Amino acid sequence: MTVLVSSPLTKSFLLDNFTEAGGGTVSATTHTPDATPLANKWIQASAAPLQIDATRDVVVGTTAGDTILLPTQELKNGFYLRVDVDFTTLATTGQSITVGIGIPNTNDSIGLSFRVSIAGELTIRGVYVASTGNQFLTFAKVATTGGHYAEMIYQNGITRVSVDGGTSQESANIVDVNCMNLLLFNQDVSAAGGGVSKVELRDLGSVPALSARYLADNFTGADNTILGDGTSSTHAPDLGSAWVQANISSGTKDIVLKGSAASFDGNGGTGTPAAYSDTGVADCTITADYIAGSSNGIYGVMHRYTSSGNTFFAALSQNLNQIIIYEWTSSVLTARASASFTAVAGTRYAGVIELVGNVHTFRLNDTKISYTTAVRNTVTKHGGGLVGGTSAGAALDNYNVIP
Repeated sequence: MTVLVSSPLTKSFLLDNFTEAGGGTVSATTHTPDATPLANKWIQASAAPLQIDATRDVVVGTTAGDTILLPTQELKNGFYLRVDVDFTTLATTGQSITVGIGIPNTNDSIGLSFRVSIAGELTIRGVYVASTGNQFLTFAKVATTGGHYAEMIYQNGITRVSVDGGTSQESANIVDVNCMNLLLFNQDVSAAGGGVSKVELRDLGSVPALSARYLADNFTGADNTILGDGTSSTHAPDLGSAWVQANISSGTKDIVLKGSAASFDGNGGTGTPAAYSDTGVADCTITADYIAGSSNGIYGVMHRYTSSGNTFFAALSQNLNQIIIYEWTSSVLTARASASFTAVAGTRYAGVIELVGNVHTFRLNDTKISYTTAVRNTVTKHGGGLVGGTSAGAALDNYNVIP
């Protein structure tokens, strides 16, 4: 098996959720992205700075042309770009934000454009912006209610774009540009009320094709929708087999959607809620954002689940300030590997779980542990769950199972 994602911190040129206490401007001295292994930071590239709205953790512009850039290595041979936006309160038409790879002083770039064309409608486009004009590659129109995300893979003049996890659209024969900077710019007028909530940039060696994932879920939906209870209100993943509830001890608590994440707070009741999807693969890489809770919960990705009381967890333990690989066999929970890790409530941490034969490797940000066992090494059910403790605020987001 070829592992295409080894760690977001070593393979992502940028991961930024624009979380900044108190908000403020975005510059090299005022904001540090979540992951920048090249030690690069955002640079203000316009007269007026872009701002972080602390109440919604989004970056917004105030005037046309407001721009920040982050230097990257040479990317003209290809890249993967994901951009999340929150335009829920944006009311004025003609407002647009673009995230692209290119050169700031010529406006040459390849990227993703988000524009309110008419009231209540957001147009998302994959776009090649050149000094000679704009060439729109593909587009999707969605309601401005709720957040949205778009993904782009660019290589050798071929661009593929997917919106909200849907089927990708492809366009060829795009002129190459000097892809040496990641640009985020306020293209038209003030974008107050809407902005970019996440940017992720990777080289092509670190992510599969959009259609090559076994399971993908960004947990978008109405709060308190249950994962996998078998009713008409059940939340379905963006890609892959349905979620199935798997309360791993006696109890009635479920995993539910809260704030576009899979929350272990549940919907009342007791117990340790969990859910899984049968992905069809035992050897795989699982990536997910761990959102730290405000109490002493133990929670995270559940993998190679067989039955209640028989599974593994790649867990963040806030009561022990550790990350732990747990084996749960015949309802006996055993910590098999651990390392110190102190989490801050409300903060997102990048989790990667690699399953290759008998070897389990768990990384949370730059902390890594591993465990080797022949137990359940052909089991194909993976998901997430609460191991124990109090779960207030604890959640998973941006869940993917990939080759």
